[in-house]
Amino acid sequence: MAMNKRTKRATESLLFLGVSAVILVLLNVLGIFFFGRADVTKNKLFSLSDGSKRAVQQLDDQLEITAYFTKDLPPPFNATERYVRDILDEYQAASKGKLKIRFINPEDDDTRQEAESAGVQKVAHQKIENDAVSVVEGYRGITFSYLGETKALGAIQGTEGLEYDITEMIRLLAGEKTKIGVLSGHEGPTLAQGLATFKGFLPTYDIVEVSAAQPIDAKLRALLVVAPENPLSDDELRNIDAFVMNGGNLGVFGGAMKVKQAEAELTASPVNTGINRLLEKWGVKVRDEIVADARCGQAPFRTPFGISIPVAFPPVPVIDFDEQQAEHPVAYRLQQVFMPFIAPLQETGELKDAKDVKLTVIARSSKDSWTLKGESIDLKPRDPRSWSRSGDRGPFPVAIALEGKLPSAFRAEALSSAEGAAPQGPRGPAVATKPVHVFIAGASGFIRDEFLPAPQGGQAEMNPSVAFGLNAVDWLSQEDALIAVRAKSVDEPLIEVPATVKEAEAEATTAAKAGDQGGTEAALEKRKDALQDWDAKKARVKLLNITLMPLLLLLFGVIRWQVRKQKRSKIVL
Repeated sequence: MAMNKRTKRATESLLFLGVSAVILVLLNVLGIFFFGRADVTKNKLFSLSDGSKRAVQQLDDQLEITAYFTKDLPPPFNATERYVRDILDEYQAASKGKLKIRFINPEDDDTRQEAESAGVQKVAHQKIENDAVSVVEGYRGITFSYLGETKALGAIQGTEGLEYDITEMIRLLAGEKTKIGVLSGHEGPTLAQGLATFKGFLPTYDIVEVSAAQPIDAKLRALLVVAPENPLSDDELRNIDAFVMNGGNLGVFGGAMKVKQAEAELTASPVNTGINRLLEKWGVKVRDEIVADARCGQAPFRTPFGISIPVAFPPVPVIDFDEQQAEHPVAYRLQQVFMPFIAPLQETGELKDAKDVKLTVIARSSKDSWTLKGESIDLKPRDPRSWSRSGDRGPFPVAIALEGKLPSAFRAEALSSAEGAAPQGPRGPAVATKPVHVFIAGASGFIRDEFLPAPQGGQAEMNPSVAFGLNAVDWLSQEDALIAVRAKSVDEPLIEVPATVKEAEAEATTAAKAGDQGGTEAALEKRKDALQDWDAKKARVKLLNITLMPLLLLLFGVIRWQVRKQKRSKIVL
C-alpha cells in the first residue's frame, strides 16, 4: 500500500515536471513573437520614448542605419555595443518596416575604409590587461542613410543621451527644418556670439536673426527676444504684438537687467527695454532686480594669498521643480536647473479672468531667496555671510508660460491716451487668431555661451539648464517630439553639500579676508577632511545599495528553504 502511494506521488511529480517543462518551452517560443518590457525608472531610461517612435513611423522612405563596432573593445565600450543593438532593435520594431539595420565589424581594409568614408572615426582605447596598459584602436560609430543623404555619429562616447542623438539625427534627415527667429539689434547676444552653442543644440531648426522694425514674417513658428539691453521702439513692440496676434509664438529671455563683467568687476544694472509694455498687458512683468537664493551654485573666490576656493554664490539660484511643474513640457521630468542672474517675475492680474488664456508658473526660487536691487548691484563672489538679505523675500516666479488666445497689448481698452490708443491701436487683430504660446524667463543666462559647457570633441554636453531652454523652444514651436527624449539625457540633481564643508569654506574666506594665513590653511585642511568624510559616506551608501538587494534575496531563499524543509519532515508516507 505504501509502495503504491510512493509510486503515485512519484508519477504525479514527474507529470508536474513534464507539464512545467512544456509550459516553459511554449512560453519561450511565444516570447519570440510576443514580448514586452516594463521600465520602472523615473525617466524611462530603458524604453523608447513616444517622440522617438513617431520619428521613425513618420518616415516617407526606408532609412538604413549602419553601426560600426570593432569586436572586443575594452570596457566600458564593449557594453555600449550591446546597448546600441538593443535600442536599434526597438527603433526597428517601432518603424513598421521603414528601418533597416546593419552591424559591421570593421576588421579589414574595405570595411574600415567604408566606415571612415561614411564619417565614422577611428578612436584609440586604453586597455588594461595583466597589469599592463596598451592602446587599442577601433570604431564605435553609427551612420544614417536616407534618400541619398548620409550623416554619422562619428564616435559614440557612451549610452547616456544616445537615444536623443539618434532621434535628432532621424528628424534632421527626414523632416523640413522649423524656422524660428531671434530679435536682432539692441546689443543682445547674437547667433554668432552669445547663442552659438545653444544654436548647435537645435540642428532641426532654421534659426535666423530678425528685425522687428518691419512686420515680422508670419512663416516664423516663433520669435525669441533674448536679453535686449537698449529700448525697443514703439514700432518694434507693435510689430511683435501683431506677430503674436497673427498666430506666432513668443519667447522672452530677460530684458530688465544688464549684467556686465569688466576685469575684476561683476555688476548688474536696470535697463528699460520697454518689453514690459507687452508683457504687463498679458499679466506678467519682469522686475528690475536680481534673485539671490541660499539654494545656489558655487563660484571661485580668490583669497588674498592667491588661493581660490569655491564658495556659495546666491546670484546663481538652483531652481527645483515640483511634480506639477515637471509635468509642463518646458520643465518635463527635470528636477532642477541653474538660472544665473535671473530677475523675478510678477503677475499683474491683467488677464486673470480671461477664459481663453492660461498662465502657468513653471519655475520659482526657494523660500530662502531674496532680491538684490539698485542702480549698480555688486555680484562678485565673496564670503557667503556678507550677502545682505535686505530685499523682498521669496519665493519668486522666474519662468512663466502663457497659452491661449491672447488679446493685443495695444487694444484700445488696454492703453492709456499717453500710450497711443488712438488713432493707432493694434497693427494686427485685437485678439490672437488662434491659441499661441508665450514663454517668459527673467534672464537668458541658461542659454548663453558664457554659462554653457564648452563643446568637447565637437559636441556640447547636455545638462538640465540647456534642456530647459531647448524645451522652451520646442514648446514655443509646438515641436515636442524631442522633449521626453531629452529628459533622459540630463544629469542627476545636485547632492546637497554637507554643512561641515560649507562651514569650513566660510571659515576659510573669513580668515583670508582678515589676513590670517594660518587660519586659512587650517580651515582648508578642515574642508579637505570634511570632503573625505563625505566621500566615505557616499562610498558606504553605494556599497549598501549594491549589497542590500542580493542579501535580501539570499535571506528570502534561506527562509524559504527552511520552511520547505520543515514541511517535508512532517510528511508521513
